[in-house]
Amino acid sequence: MREQVLALAECFAKAALSLNRTLLFLFPTAEESGLLGSAYYANHPFISMNNTISVINFDIANLWGATRDISILGQSYSELGSVFEVYGKENNMSLSPDPFPSAGFFFRSDHLSFAKLGVPGVWVFCGKSFIGQPPDFFQKVIVEGYYNKCYHQPCDSLDAKFLYEGAIQQAQVSAAVAYGLLATSYTPSCLNHGKCM
Repeated sequence: MREQVLALAECFAKAALSLNRTLLFLFPTAEESGLLGSAYYANHPFISMNNTISVINFDIANLWGATRDISILGQSYSELGSVFEVYGKENNMSLSPDPFPSAGFFFRSDHLSFAKLGVPGVWVFCGKSFIGQPPDFFQKVIVEGYYNKCYHQPCDSLDAKFLYEGAIQQAQVSAAVAYGLLATSYTPSCLNHGKCM
């Protein structure tokens, strides 16, 4: 969600860190029209794709509460998944597999434009183990209540009932990953014979 990205940009700007690498916050448009904005940037980059080491994508924020885990869509396509696993543990969160593998969400969001060009990219998604909720909460509330009824529908809008703890967790783990990559010379590699998808 753009609010997560803006909050991260503000935090990194205020921190005024001395880093080895550049951090770019990108807001591509026309994702629903075929990833047009991200594809355009990936093919006409401000920072060369040769110097772009990874993409951390926020598409849907976890607005349902804090979790014990986090799902990183695309975690098996590059070493970026292992980086998220390390920083997830440091934030007391385990890494969960893609909760909707048959839906192909990895192939339907902006990080894909970069993965096609060999840049490791992931979509930071919510986990399934919600703190203080019954075990079937993910299935009933997120799958049946949101994806099956509201996703890309008129009811897919902000609601006063949303809880932001999960979105904060997503941002915190992602900030730790970004800082870890920015402060070192480590570059995640693709795991599929040089392809990140």
